[in-house]
Amino acid sequence: MPAQHPKIVHPARARFATVLLWLTTGCASVVTLNSPYEGPPATPLPAPYRISPGDRLSLEFSRVPVPIADYRLGVNDSLSIHVQNRPDLQLDTTVAPDGTIAFHYVPRFRAAGKTIDEVRRVIQDGLVKAGLDKAVVDVFLVQGDALTNEFIDMLLKSPTGSTRELTVGRSGKVSLPGIGPVALAGMTVEEAENEVNRLLQQRMPSLRVIVNSTFKAESVFTVVGEVMRPGTFTMAGDISLIEALATAGWETEYGELSRVLLMSRGEDGVIEANLYDVDEALAHGNPLPMVRVRPRDVVVVLRTGVGNTNRAIEQYIRRNLPINLGANYRLNSQN
Repeated sequence: MPAQHPKIVHPARARFATVLLWLTTGCASVVTLNSPYEGPPATPLPAPYRISPGDRLSLEFSRVPVPIADYRLGVNDSLSIHVQNRPDLQLDTTVAPDGTIAFHYVPRFRAAGKTIDEVRRVIQDGLVKAGLDKAVVDVFLVQGDALTNEFIDMLLKSPTGSTRELTVGRSGKVSLPGIGPVALAGMTVEEAENEVNRLLQQRMPSLRVIVNSTFKAESVFTVVGEVMRPGTFTMAGDISLIEALATAGWETEYGELSRVLLMSRGEDGVIEANLYDVDEALAHGNPLPMVRVRPRDVVVVLRTGVGNTNRAIEQYIRRNLPINLGANYRLNSQN
């Protein structure tokens, strides 16, 4: 049966220590600080969420008008190329599936992604190199956005219209319409949107996409150690350390609430572990309201009788936590 806790009646002091495990260099430092406080500091804001396998993303496609001077060619676009005073060199051509075109005396080159004027200059320079020094080239766009038109037509035939919902696979990739597999895991939603738009514009210049996250697979937290129901739990919203412990059924008869670790990984790869005396805080009416559990945080309730917290990190946490602490670390203690 879960242990009973005293009624919270007034604020109190509790003991608090901070442990920093530096992972970026393959080693770590642990510094223990014992000092009175009038409530621990508020939990820092979490790092920007990064896409993970299992996340679901919503992609909303739309067409944006592009001035002809800024328009960048795409696959299947049609061009009409003329050389003044040389009607024999006139050519109507289409940008090939590999994004290239060819012209008289000019080696095949990549046109997709170039403006009309950039294509004109490539052809002009090629003709000069071929000995046609006085050649004056004009390039006209006969039909643009061919792929975009086909793509939009395909989207609109679906019941979801111009919106698609995709799941990030175990490999960290999603299969994007019109592009194919793209690795997005590890990016923020904004970074993913920029990357998808960059890839789209190489093939369909006037197409834009807005990316939103509709489900975060890693909106979970874990409670392990001496608790009644250890495991990983879905976060329905912002929760406190006390609420996380309650979710796991509080401590077992062997658990020691005077030493509860809350471990979080920062954006820079550093693990920060805060050690709380929850037992004393609750006994004096302090529910630690500002101590928040963030997505992917791990709460550890240590076993009664483990005399050295630092040793527990080595012997228990290192083996059992769903967080990689690295192969080696250095342990420094200051009381």
